[in-house]
Amino acid sequence: MFLVYLDESYQRGHHYWLAASAIHDEEVAELCAGIRAAVRRIPSSFGLSEDVELHAHQLYHGEKDFLPLKEAVRVRKQTYRRGLEALCAAGPRLFFAGVHWNDGLPTKQRLSSHRLAAMRRLLPEIESFCEDAGERCLIVADEEETTTEEVVAVVREHQT
Repeated sequence: MFLVYLDESYQRGHHYWLAASAIHDEEVAELCAGIRAAVRRIPSSFGLSEDVELHAHQLYHGEKDFLPLKEAVRVRKQTYRRGLEALCAAGPRLFFAGVHWNDGLPTKQRLSSHRLAAMRRLLPEIESFCEDAGERCLIVADEEETTTEEVVAVVREHQT
């Protein structure tokens, strides 16, 4: 079985991307250990929690939880690289679905329209991959309170 982790990236007015990383369940424990090891290698003098979650955008820019690393560019780059190396070691299958902002969607300014359009593009790709591999998957995503019901409807629509 695969665990498929979803994450989004967007810039209002420009683009919306939904990415998925399919990791075989046998590789998940090693991936988690690799991510934890990347965090543990951040010098304790920066005062970050040992269980800080690696959010690429925040780490890359030295924001939010990674604000103490704002001036420590080398540490941020090393941590980012180590996180990516842990992901690569897990042998992921990566999927991307992009939507141009205002790409003929009914509500041009709503983030949810773009999220749902990308979901509709991504689900068939994930399903095809799983069918080819003879495996099932469990999709894991952050809960987005503004579109939870709509995302569930898109998944159900795809299943039928």
